[in-house]
Amino acid sequence: MSIKRICAFFLVFLVTASLSVCAGQGISAGPLRIKPSIELSATSDSNVLLLPKDAEQDDTYFSIFPRVIVAVPDYHGHTFRLDYAFEVRRYSDLESEDADLSNLDFYGLLNVSSQFRVRVLERFRQLSGDTEEILGRVEYSRNHAEVAGTYDVNSKISVEGRYTNLNHDYEDPLLIGRTEDQYGGAVMYNLYDKWGVLVEVTHGEIDIDDTTADASYNRVLFGARGSFTPKLTGKVKFGFEKREYDGDREETDVGYISGEITHEVASDMSFQISATRELIESITYEGTSYTLTQGRARLTKDFADRIRVILSAYYQTSNYEEPILRGGALEEREDDIWQAEIDVEYKVNRWARVIAGIEHKNTDSSFDENDYEYNRFKLGARLEY
Repeated sequence: MSIKRICAFFLVFLVTASLSVCAGQGISAGPLRIKPSIELSATSDSNVLLLPKDAEQDDTYFSIFPRVIVAVPDYHGHTFRLDYAFEVRRYSDLESEDADLSNLDFYGLLNVSSQFRVRVLERFRQLSGDTEEILGRVEYSRNHAEVAGTYDVNSKISVEGRYTNLNHDYEDPLLIGRTEDQYGGAVMYNLYDKWGVLVEVTHGEIDIDDTTADASYNRVLFGARGSFTPKLTGKVKFGFEKREYDGDREETDVGYISGEITHEVASDMSFQISATRELIESITYEGTSYTLTQGRARLTKDFADRIRVILSAYYQTSNYEEPILRGGALEEREDDIWQAEIDVEYKVNRWARVIAGIEHKNTDSSFDENDYEYNRFKLGARLEY
C-alpha cells in the first residue's frame, strides 16, 4: 500500500469520525460482544536499523492496525475473549524494513462445577524490532499457550495444576530459538476474603535449537495474590530456581522474582509497578544464559473524560552467566537498558480517538559496539465501533 493511499485513508478516517456520535459500544450478537477497531498512525524513528550512533538512519513509517475483539463476558458462569490484530507497516525510504505482523490473544474460563474451573490462555506475537541482546532489527515470533485447572478444596484452600508451552522463533538462522515446556502446581491459602498466600512448584524442560545442551529446571516460589486493600491488587512471587544442562555445561541457579501491583489512586488515575528476575537463555552465544532483572512503572490519568495520559518507564539489567570470547580473550558482559514513554489519547467522540506518543530507549553495554538508542514520535487516530 502506497504512502499516498495511507494518508488519504487517514484523512477520510478523521472526517468520518468527527461526524459520528452514535457508535463506540460494540456489536451485540446474543451472548457475544464484538468490538472492531482500526488505528492509523505515522511514526518518526531516529534509528530504524537499531545500530550504533555513528551508523543511525532515520525514517518515517506508516501503520494500519485493524483489530477485533470477540468476547463472552459471562455466559452461565463461563468467560471467553478473543483478541486479534494485524499491523501493516510501511517505511517511507527503507522499504526493506516493511513488515506485516499479527497479534493474537485468547482467554477462556470454564466453570466445570462450583469447585472446579479450567483456564485456557493463548498469546501469539509476531514482532519486528530489537531483541535487547543484539544489534539490528530482527523479525521473530513468540507464543505462550497455557492450560490450568483450579480446584477449591474448601473456602480457604485451593490447588492448581498447570501446563505451559513457550516458543521463541527467529527468522535469522544465526539466532538461537528455543521451546520450553512447564509443568507446575500451586497451593493457595486464603487468609481473608480477597487475598491469600501461595506456594508454587514448576518443572521446566527447554529444547534449545541446534545444540545438544538442552536444559531442565526446578523452581519453588512463595508469594501472595489478590486484593490486599480496596484499591491495591496484584500478585507477588519470589523463590529459587536450579537449572541443569545436558552435556558438559555446568548447572546454575538464580533467585527468582515475579510481581505486579496495581494501585487505583482515584477513579480517574491508576499506578502500576512490576518487577522480574529470571534466567534467560542467550539467543546469540551458544552455551550461556543471562540473569535478567527488570522493573517497570506505569501511570494512567484521565482528564475530563476526554484526555488520557499514560506515562511508562522501565529499567533492565542483563548479566551473562559465562564470560564471552571476544578479541581472543574472555570478557564479562553486562547490559543496562532503560526506556521512557509518554502517550496521549484525545477522545473526539464515542468512537474516535486521536493518539500521540513519544518514546526514548537507550542500551548501554559493557561491549561498547552493542550500544544504541532511538527516539520515536507517533501521531495517529483510532476508530472503534
